[in-house]
Amino acid sequence: MAVNVENLTSEVVPEAEPGQQPSGSEPSTPWQEVERVKAALARLAEDRLRTRAEGFDD
Repeated sequence: MAVNVENLTSEVVPEAEPGQQPSGSEPSTPWQEVERVKAALARLAEDRLRTRAEGFDD
């Protein structure tokens, strides 16, 4: 789907809603979901560690 904003033109690809399977894909197993959640939590912890301010309780 093309989106035009004055002189800017960009191609937009919609993403699946959280919890929805992309069309044409197989449903994931519970263990695949566990691994997906573990990876998301690891990314969150790494991001929080990287962005926290030193000397502040945040």
